[in-house]
Amino acid sequence: MKELRQTGKDGLSTLKICETNQNFKINSNDVKIKIKAVGLNQRDVYVAENHNMENPNFILGSDGAGIIVEAGSDVTSINIGDEVIINPVTNWSKKDNPPSSPNILGFPNNGVFSEYVVLNENQVFLKPNIYTWEEAATLSLSALTAYRLLFTKGQLKKRQSILISGISGGVALIAAQMALKFDCFVIGTSRKQYDAPLPVNKLINTNNNFKDQLNINYVDLVLDGLGEKIINNYINIIKPNGNIVLYGASSGDTLNISARDVFYPQINILGSSVGSKEEFKDMYEYLLENNIKPIIGKILSFDEIISGLQELKKSNQLGNIVVRMDI
Repeated sequence: MKELRQTGKDGLSTLKICETNQNFKINSNDVKIKIKAVGLNQRDVYVAENHNMENPNFILGSDGAGIIVEAGSDVTSINIGDEVIINPVTNWSKKDNPPSSPNILGFPNNGVFSEYVVLNENQVFLKPNIYTWEEAATLSLSALTAYRLLFTKGQLKKRQSILISGISGGVALIAAQMALKFDCFVIGTSRKQYDAPLPVNKLINTNNNFKDQLNINYVDLVLDGLGEKIINNYINIIKPNGNIVLYGASSGDTLNISARDVFYPQINILGSSVGSKEEFKDMYEYLLENNIKPIIGKILSFDEIISGLQELKKSNQLGNIVVRMDI
């Protein structure tokens, strides 16, 4: 069996595709899944480069979809032969009761970049027929994160305006698609122009002053995965009592902002990461009701998975990078 493991301490350079003869233990409520496709995430890159050095050997990967090939004796919600999508968050049931740190497949637990995985039946949902394997494999982490950002934390309302940073990424793209279906005006930021159409009403340059590029005074909601370098751009364009929701920090962790610029206009700066099983179900329904499909940027073979992660680190791609597990 092939799997992608982090085998050392040197980030992406110590990732290896390994051949193993793993014997899976299947408990009474577990299912064994043959993985058909997996989605690559920035989290995979971060984990590979920042994992606990005392435990360097583990299987990466959070997003995947596959077929049930074996089921424990007490499994009732799923059947052998069912096509499923994996919910990678294992310790969060209700949206209003988050854990101190979400437990996500791919670290500290072994992940899904493997030919087979064994999970509790509660971690899988039937794959709708409208999605290809590649589309299904990219949904879980990005769409779950986006749904919580928009509706649970951001409290988005119909016909509001929303700015989403780094619009080419998986979370940003599907958040924009969700917001457009909610009749919102969507502004995306990017360092570059794209030939392909984007799910936004307006695209502005991440490196330039936001207020100078917009013909509206304020936006109702900001979703930010960049962090340090452009936080003050958001302060200048968010409406009084508006929400800025942070879900990443690819440009740095330190936020240098004036306290007065926050408390005088009553700005709410919030944090969010992935989501609960409750929100996973709600997200799933929202996508299906609105026929929203993830944007796929590139499809790779399993032997190309490390180069895919290297490309993802550069953040130059538009759309999700997917790996077919036809091995």
